[in-house]
Amino acid sequence: MTKKSKQILTDTVVIIDAHENGYWETLCNDYCVILPATIIEDEAFYFQSDRGKIGMNPTEWIRQGKVTRIDAELKDFETLQKKLSPYFVASLDPGELEALAILMSKKHYRYSLYNCR
Repeated sequence: MTKKSKQILTDTVVIIDAHENGYWETLCNDYCVILPATIIEDEAFYFQSDRGKIGMNPTEWIRQGKVTRIDAELKDFETLQKKLSPYFVASLDPGELEALAILMSKKHYRYSLYNCR
């Protein structure tokens, strides 16, 4: 597999839409898809299709090299909460909150393509 040129840190809404509209495989093949741990562990389980609910298995995507998992650290969440209003933070779902914490993180600021499969 060749190194992918563009990284995408994505939320569950994008994953579900990509499955519902048939572009998930293309997305994974063309981009380095990075998923926050919260999305893998707590959010991306199924999507609705014309055949009903269809399960998703993000752990398998990691094993297959389709996506890369990234984890925000506690200090990343603390930094984020200092910069945003409590009302805004409360309006975010856990996956969105972790994605923003990752984006604000000094550790992940220069997340390398080397980490993408």
